[in-house]
This record gives sequence, structure tokens and C-alpha cells, in this order.
Amino acid sequence: MRLLLSSVAAVVLVNAGQFRDDAKHLAGIREATTPVELQVSSTKTLGVPLFPAYGFTLADKDGDLFFHLGGGSFANGTIMKLSHSSYEPTLYNLPPEIQKSYNFYQFAVSPDGTLWMLVNAGPELMAASFDSDGELRGKATLKVSLDEFNIKDFAALPNGTLFIAGLGLGKDKGHSIAAFFNGDTGEEIKRLDTALAPENTPKSGPAIHQGDACVGDDGNLYLLHDTHILVINPAGTVVRRTTFDKPLSTLLPVHMIVSSGFAAIWLNTPPNDSHHFETSYLVVDVNNRNPATWYSAPSGVRIAAVDFSRNDGFQFLVGEKGQYRLMTAELR
Repeated sequence: MRLLLSSVAAVVLVNAGQFRDDAKHLAGIREATTPVELQVSSTKTLGVPLFPAYGFTLADKDGDLFFHLGGGSFANGTIMKLSHSSYEPTLYNLPPEIQKSYNFYQFAVSPDGTLWMLVNAGPELMAASFDSDGELRGKATLKVSLDEFNIKDFAALPNGTLFIAGLGLGKDKGHSIAAFFNGDTGEEIKRLDTALAPENTPKSGPAIHQGDACVGDDGNLYLLHDTHILVINPAGTVVRRTTFDKPLSTLLPVHMIVSSGFAAIWLNTPPNDSHHFETSYLVVDVNNRNPATWYSAPSGVRIAAVDFSRNDGFQFLVGEKGQYRLMTAELR
């Protein structure tokens, strides 16, 4: 994901009045055209100094938080984990012998907490995995090249299968490419782009999906489109297509976390001339048994959420007096 979003950068709180002026009623939003304001249910001071970070925060199913630390070169990626139990930091770095030749590209976290880094040396791609203590566990050169496509998404399944998707180059220019790879050997397991193309998009269309790719705590891969979610099992088969209504047609789905059958979707307004945008959250039952609910951040919280779980709701990491407080807001 190439969206630059610092975990400490201010994100303007959703202006409920803006949405109140829109009289359009949308099915599945609980008879409302304004978001439900989340209420802080608990707060914990972490004692962690403020730090800059690139991109979205990732998390495992236990609630450990993973950040791509900013403040240095993006190519020399350092990932920091904050444990959900102690919030003690663990740093993940490539060994010096790999850093000599490879640049950091992206990272992914599987539900079981295994961290994977995608790194490159020119067009060559390598996947490196790390254990919970931040030590290198294994590495493999992937049988794919950056000369073939620009990678947009990188996700890791619990069984060591890696999902990589992006836009083709050369003979496949403008076409979507997506595949499963074996993280231990680098071999391609299955090509997925034809099977995952939206039903209303030609096979030569440019997008496997529009918003995000993530792996849920059930081990399935989830692809976020503008108005639906594709659910793909570890064998690469589409097992479900969940549709949802956006509260406003202009909102952009940019991020998703799936927990115990609920998908939380981060919705951004288009950036204004000052590059500011607002974030709200749509919680969707991926089995379509319950109506979706649209949420805004708690009053006074002006940053995007860093995590979501069905039991605990959303978590926000708020900087205050030089350190962080973790605020939890349960679903209402």
C-alpha cells in the first residue's frame, strides 16, 4: 500500500453535520444517514514515546500492533511490534548481509503473528519471515520480477502462503496480476487474477480490487472492492461475495480488518486542496446476517484507528504529553 499515513498524523474527525445534510437514505445503514459516534470504553497509558510511521498499522489476531517506522529511509525498513500484553516494543530488521543488496518494499503480518518483509534488489523480489522475537526465520527469492508488474498488495496467510497482486508491465501492461506464492520456496502456487476479477469488469480490466487485501482471523483472504468484499480460501477459491452500501458514494474504501466474521472498512473522504481527509468506519457482517453500521471516531479523537476486533471494537493510538494512550471504543 503506497498511501502515506503516519500513525501520529492528525486526521480530521468526521464532521457529522456534513453527512446530516445529505438526505439520501441507504439500505443496510440502520435507518441513519449520519455515523454512530464511537464512545471510549477504556483507555491505557502505554509509556511509549511518540514515533512517526508509514502506512497503515497492521495487527495479528491477538492484537499485537505492527508499525513501519518512519523518520529514516523508507528503503531501510524497520518494523516495530507493540505487544498487546505488555506493549513492550520489538524491532524487526533485515540482517546486514541482506540490507547490502536489498531494499524494503512492503510488509505483511499473518493472523498468527508471523511477520513477512517483501524486499527487492532491482527487479528481484525476496520474502523474509521473522519469528515473534524479531529474528529472521527464513527467506526465499520469489519466482516473479518487478519487471513484470508493480505490486500493490502483499498479504500473508497462516500456512505460509503469500498473496501478491498488482498491475502488469510489458506484455501485461494495464492488466491485473494476482497469485499465491509459497513463502518458503518462492514458487508460484496458483495464479488468481482471472478468478478474482469483479463480475462486472472485463478480464482485461485494471483492478483485482479497489481498496485493500487482508487475511482474516479465519485464515481466509479478503479483497475490498468499492461496494463488495471477495472472500478467498487458502486454496485460492472464491467462497463468498459480500455486498455493502457505502453511506456516501464519494467515500473511498482504503483499508480493512476482518475479525470473527465482521469486516471493518476504513472509509476516507477524497482529499481536499490541503490534502486533508476524514475517516469513518463501516462494520459489515461478511455473512450478511446483520445490517452494516457506520461509525465515526470518538469525540475529540482526530486520528485513524489502528486496530479492530469484533469483541473489543476499535483501537486508537493517541499521542499526549510526549507518549501514547491506547483508547478502545466498543461497537454500539
